[in-house]
Amino acid sequence: MKPLSICQQYLLCILNEKGVIKGYTAEKRVCLLAACVLEMRLDGCIKVEQKQIRVVKPLPERLSYFKPLYDFLYEKSPIKIIKMLDAYNISLTDKKFQELFCSLGDSLCEKEAAERCKAGLLSKKGYRPDREAVDTIIEKMKKEFNGKGKLSDNSAALLTLLDRSHHLGEYVEKEEQKRMLDYLNTASEAVNGQTLRQQIVYIQQVLSTLSLTSAVPKK
Repeated sequence: MKPLSICQQYLLCILNEKGVIKGYTAEKRVCLLAACVLEMRLDGCIKVEQKQIRVVKPLPERLSYFKPLYDFLYEKSPIKIIKMLDAYNISLTDKKFQELFCSLGDSLCEKEAAERCKAGLLSKKGYRPDREAVDTIIEKMKKEFNGKGKLSDNSAALLTLLDRSHHLGEYVEKEEQKRMLDYLNTASEAVNGQTLRQQIVYIQQVLSTLSLTSAVPKK
């Protein structure tokens, strides 16, 4: 398996064997969108200020799997975060989200982390995750939180996303979850945790902006 980005890791971890997102609910979509915007923000393609997103430079080829979302943001720039969430979360056709989902899913196949499959009665595109790839991602995250490696921004972001979308419990026992989240809070408050803290704060801000906040309860 080739290296995966934050967004690719998160999507891989929330796919089921049928190739679709487990328990297809609002908070899972929002967390996926938050991961997408986070990566484009870190790359400098967009700026997020005062709950608005502004496109500031072209999307590089290595992030081409964000193109459906990037094109939407470019057309609407500047756009309020809540407007973006509404466009991808509240739709009769679900076209925008499906385009993004398929673009991200195809990128997982290119990285040999998933395989294409038919999903549902309508034979929509699905992406069956490689379980060994998922296990590798989770084990790496656990090792870093156990002090067996430097805590990376990717692992910190992944833990936050899995926790807020209620998937962390699938991979980590309850007692260990608490220890990992406590460790994350301590690490993000450290002097050298500036970037890490910014990522966590950003994810929390996007989730808090969602109009359906009751669907994304705070821990």
